[in-house]
Amino acid sequence: MRKKANKLVVKNPKRLALAISVIVLTIAIIIISTSSNNKAQATQTQVETIATIKEDEKQLVAETPIEKMSEKELEELEKKLLEELNNEETAPINYYKLSKIRLIKNDEEKAIEYATKAIELDSENIVTKISEDETFSKILDKLPLSAQSEENDKEEKEEEKQQEKKEENKKDVAQTSNPTGNTILKLIMEQM
Repeated sequence: MRKKANKLVVKNPKRLALAISVIVLTIAIIIISTSSNNKAQATQTQVETIATIKEDEKQLVAETPIEKMSEKELEELEKKLLEELNNEETAPINYYKLSKIRLIKNDEEKAIEYATKAIELDSENIVTKISEDETFSKILDKLPLSAQSEENDKEEKEEEKQQEKKEENKKDVAQTSNPTGNTILKLIMEQM
């Protein structure tokens, strides 16, 4: 009988690296605390190490693309984003991220709601992000992405109409103030 080789499949190398660093730091803390006569110093080192680990975890989550997050990470991020919606500076991007999370969770209705809110708050930047992000392809036709371009089209058409009217008025003025051959002929024919 042949034994199958056990393979270790690493889904997230950054998480593995973080776990290894936590283990190494924990061993270092144990060594320091057992060899040190000063327990206060060991405790301070432990507190600093734990703070460093938490900062590393936050950085790792911030760098991880939403699409590659686990269900638990998505839940945590969604909770955090919902708490930060009151911040006017980050609200548009937070609504965008919430929309993306909802799409990943197959909640299109809520995704559309969040995306629409993000567009209302910062249409210029958010429309670009949504248009470039394949995650949103399912709901693109349900979003007010073209509202700004429709408004621009209306303005352009209105300007064209005004320009056409000006040119027509110029022609009318030119014909009445300086009659051309056709106008003179018509006047002569009317007189006969």
